[in-house]
Amino acid sequence: EQQWQLQVASVQDSMTKQRTRRPFNLKNSSWYFSSPNSAATIFNSPPLLQRREIHWLLTKEFPYSCSRIRQTIDECIHYIKRGPGQGRTPEEEEEIAEERKPIAIDTAGNTVEGYAVLNGWNVSEAKITVKLQRLNKGAPFKTEISTTPWKLTQLQDAHNYLVLARDDLDTTNFHALSIQQANKIINRIALKIKQAQDQLLMTDTSSINEYHSQMAFLPKLPSNLSMEFSISHKFLDLTLYLVQNMSGPRKANPGAHETIVDQHKQKLYEVLEHITIHKPHKKLESIFKFIQTIYDLCSELREKLLALASITSNHM
Repeated sequence: EQQWQLQVASVQDSMTKQRTRRPFNLKNSSWYFSSPNSAATIFNSPPLLQRREIHWLLTKEFPYSCSRIRQTIDECIHYIKRGPGQGRTPEEEEEIAEERKPIAIDTAGNTVEGYAVLNGWNVSEAKITVKLQRLNKGAPFKTEISTTPWKLTQLQDAHNYLVLARDDLDTTNFHALSIQQANKIINRIALKIKQAQDQLLMTDTSSINEYHSQMAFLPKLPSNLSMEFSISHKFLDLTLYLVQNMSGPRKANPGAHETIVDQHKQKLYEVLEHITIHKPHKKLESIFKFIQTIYDLCSELREKLLALASITSNHM
């Protein structure tokens, strides 16, 4: 019990020193073996030594590695949610201030221009000017986000998957595990981490959320304009659709090349113009790397378990 507490207490210090994954090679690795020399001879070891190595992995290294993974998940959850006044150190407060600097949003010809501010999983502030010939009689249309933030649901979902993985580890009983049980545990955790990572890579472009747009932007958007913030491939995206309702009488628009559905009202729209602006963001990139580090830790541990499981099936 005392040794386990010391192992858990050392996790935070070890993670601040090293966040990169060490390459794993079973025949050259002694990380989970009781002595460096045993790694080279494990395949030909007598059953007693093999059992000792498996016992060491399941009772010492596996709980320690899971505590390390859990600590990293916790740090990532804090990083996603943190905002002004939530830094743990003055240096962290400086990082938060840097992350909240406005991101310039523009296109060639200034069809769209403005800025956005990311705070936690929200776009807490934005000012956008749109200049389209078929919008607002050709005059610039200006709108902003100030009182009601735009929630980046993908970032919130990534956070929630991380919370599920952390809770799974918190409720796991590490006593008297078999290799198969340990493998099931780490597979469950790795799946949740992968789901969290996927949220920063993919976005749904098959529909729009008119209700969300009308709630966040002031002045409200014209009925034929949709604007949405989202995340794709670790970039912050602003997507604009100039649309025409297809449920009633409408003029023919030869330039229309796609249709799109409103999630809230289930209306079908004809898309007259579609603009997507991709903007790199340091915080989104850092979150992705953070989650990748967690996934690599899971993969490394999974490789060790599979390697020893193979030894067990071949020699015991």
